[in-house]
Amino acid sequence: PVPDRTGVGSLAIFDAKVIYRENEFPFSTVRSAPLRLAFEEFWFFMQGETQTKILEEKGINFWKGNTTREFLDKRGLEFLPEGDMGSAYGAQWRSYGYDSAFDAKICVDQLEETYRTLKTDKYSRRIYTTFWNPNESHLMALTPCWHSHQFVVLPGTDGEDRLHLKLFNRSLDSVFGFSFAVQQYRLYQMCMAKLLGMKVGELSCDLTQVHVYNNQIEYAEELIERSYGFNVDSYSIDRIKIPDLLTLDDMINLKWEDIEVNMPTVNTQPFETPRPPMAV
Repeated sequence: PVPDRTGVGSLAIFDAKVIYRENEFPFSTVRSAPLRLAFEEFWFFMQGETQTKILEEKGINFWKGNTTREFLDKRGLEFLPEGDMGSAYGAQWRSYGYDSAFDAKICVDQLEETYRTLKTDKYSRRIYTTFWNPNESHLMALTPCWHSHQFVVLPGTDGEDRLHLKLFNRSLDSVFGFSFAVQQYRLYQMCMAKLLGMKVGELSCDLTQVHVYNNQIEYAEELIERSYGFNVDSYSIDRIKIPDLLTLDDMINLKWEDIEVNMPTVNTQPFETPRPPMAV
């Protein structure tokens, strides 16, 4: 047992790794983890947004517990309006290092920089994005769990370039957080590959502190019992069709309705164990 920030406590392990091969998409089939919710949150970040009430209007409440007036005030963020996550995720992605006291031009749009480097120097070993910014951690409702990622382009045996993606996670809620995050990043990787005219490579996840909260243990045990036998077709990347993308703005402005998804069968049988509340 490990004490933690939330006071709920958890069981945890150090250092784990999950890899999805070129033809795999991490659909959740043992329970519903809608890809639409994953898409909406990630594209919200991609657009540099921080006001999570935008997500709540779409029925996505991932951030509701961590952006209440009470939670923000406890973090010393009295100046933020309720629902605002502050300088986290989207802010760091699209305007890293921004300081309103200085010229905004000093900030870095890491998404644009990533795309530009992939276009002009695709085999670079420096195509790295970080949401971790110690200088602004105190301005974030939560510091980022999926704190950085790196694209790597390598030619395949067929001579065609593969766009690989490496994710780095510092703290993983394995019951609820993982299934949404890996879907988000895989979809992002697929869109970037489409935009660049490359094939989708592997998605590799490096996980540092992996935990199950104490109030999730029974639910997690039932989750394991619900697992179907492995069916390769259920996780085929070909189940997702992305429209043609010609510019970075095309990708940023994608709508959920633009993506065609042939969902595999999902176990929709009700859980016997009540869904545990979010640890805040």
